[in-house]
Amino acid sequence: MDFQGFQSLFSFVNNQMTTVLNLKIFYGMMIDKMGSSLKNKWLDEEGRVYIVYPVTEIQADMNLSKRKTLDCLSELEAIGLIEKRRRGGGLPSIIYVKNFATANAI
Repeated sequence: MDFQGFQSLFSFVNNQMTTVLNLKIFYGMMIDKMGSSLKNKWLDEEGRVYIVYPVTEIQADMNLSKRKTLDCLSELEAIGLIEKRRRGGGLPSIIYVKNFATANAI
């Protein structure tokens, strides 16, 4: 492998590690928000605790672009760590944060 190939591989691995780290931090932040939701009794009609975490707040909290934020949300949903329910009318989605022990592994 030449230097340029190594540099490309290093860049790819670095980007993947950053993405995984962002996902772990983001998931941890959502679990933390679940505590506040439980305390405030934010329960749906089935008695499940949920959070409301607008994309703009996530961007500010994580210091990510809108695209990266949406990618993180999509990835967490795809692997089963969260479930989003759209509310419409310009309101942020309701997010159900699932237990990592029962969701698919990262």
